[in-house]
Order: sequence, then structure tokens, then C-alpha cells
Amino acid sequence: MKFRNTLNRTELALSRYDEIHEIPPLKEVMQKPIILNDDFASTELTQAQNAHTMPSIPQMSDVWGPIDKAVSAAVTNKVCVKEALDTAVEEIKSAIFENY
Repeated sequence: MKFRNTLNRTELALSRYDEIHEIPPLKEVMQKPIILNDDFASTELTQAQNAHTMPSIPQMSDVWGPIDKAVSAAVTNKVCVKEALDTAVEEIKSAIFENY
């Protein structure tokens, strides 16, 4: 409890941000100009607001290989992003069907 209360103090969250650029997990601090005017931090916050938690299910182990291949293929321009991701989706569905 003491540790959580320490982490949740506004001034300490801002201090951590100043020192290591860790985005504070406090909504009131996330709205501070120092965070909102930082391109990296504000981009991360936008992403976090649109993120969903990853399911904690065994099938997730079948996702990472195809996704890694898709990202690599798309980034190196071997295939277009849509094709890379479509292939990954098919590989993931196939693996889950075979394994579960």
C-alpha cells in the first residue's frame, strides 16, 4: 500500500518523467503540458487510449510468429502491408484450428 501510494503521487510521477521519460500512469499527470507537448509521450498516450488488453489465452502463442514475419516482410517491402497481414491472419487461424 505504501509503495502504491508513493507511485501515485503527482510530484513523484512528474519527477520520474523528467528523469527517465516514463509516461506516468496517472490521468491527471498525463494531462500536464510537459507530457502533452512532448511528441513521443503524446503519441504513446494516443496509442494507449486506443489499445486493448491482450487476451491471456494459450492461442496467443500462435500469433507471434506470423505477425513477426508479416511485420518483417512489410517493413522490408517484400510485400505490401495488406498482403503481409492477410497472410498472417490465415496462418494464425490455421494454427489455432490445428492446435485447439
